[in-house]
Amino acid sequence: MAPGEERQQEKPGGWQRAAKAPHASSLADGRGDGTRRTSAASGHEGTRRRRHGLATGSAGFNCDFHAIRHHGDPDAGSPLEKHYVPKRSQRTRAVLTFFAQDHASTEMVYANADITKAAQAREIIAFADYWQATTGAEPGLLVFDSQLTNYDVLNELSARGMTWLTLRKRGPSILDTLAALPASAWTTYRIDRSGRYRHPQMHEDMVSIKGITNQVRQIAVRNIGRDEPTLMLTNAITTPAKDLFTRYAERMTIENELDAYISGFHLDALTSSVPLNVDLDTTLTVVAGNLYRCSPANCPATKPPPQNGSGATSSTPPAPCTSPTTPSPST
Repeated sequence: MAPGEERQQEKPGGWQRAAKAPHASSLADGRGDGTRRTSAASGHEGTRRRRHGLATGSAGFNCDFHAIRHHGDPDAGSPLEKHYVPKRSQRTRAVLTFFAQDHASTEMVYANADITKAAQAREIIAFADYWQATTGAEPGLLVFDSQLTNYDVLNELSARGMTWLTLRKRGPSILDTLAALPASAWTTYRIDRSGRYRHPQMHEDMVSIKGITNQVRQIAVRNIGRDEPTLMLTNAITTPAKDLFTRYAERMTIENELDAYISGFHLDALTSSVPLNVDLDTTLTVVAGNLYRCSPANCPATKPPPQNGSGATSSTPPAPCTSPTTPSPST
């Protein structure tokens, strides 16, 4: 049973798994073997990456699927499975790719284009395994849309101590329950952002969901320009609802980054009907994107460290590197 929400402009969602050839994240940190670090080595690595404004995972990750449509005859090579392609608003032959983006630095740290329908719900587990093997720590908060995985996998993530934030399908019974709530049950928040809908109203409950052992937190959000409330699900119990709403809105940075890959590196120009070949192209795209971001013109890590008034080097970490197109959070 998937926690699928209607698609509301959401796309079905790269460094590769450690078991495969070295991919972007392993190349980025100078390791291609995927072997586990000791905790001391991992801590040193985290400090080094923070100092240079690189991905550390401390602020969590944005995860997404992206379907690359096949324009030719799939029977001419390896037959491809059908996946939902947002630009076509239909299911068609395509190669499904998965990406994970470090939220703080906006670096893409994982990509995989060798995914089958049967295994796609567990791809987020594959990413978590990769990150744990590479850094010695589980990833931080995982944020993704409602189509990315199912409740069984969410339960597995919770059992491993990982926090996650996603959406829930708005069933008729849930909507009826929310509609019956008095006005006093909704709390109005102010969101510090430009544009409209800066005063969402939220109502939260602890709910039981089939497939998830423990109760999870459900946050209903209205007054954001939609006819019906949006439902967020999370196992982050203590984080303020306002912060979780803002954090989910910032998940759009991964979609903006994918748009940059499409326009700047022609990610959607499928080169083969063999997913393994596309997997290599996807990895090279992520490598190219991160190299561009860390070029001297774009990355503060390549510039001399700033000095304070006394002439000493400032310890303030540099801002994250910029991407080909600067993403802006949206709801």
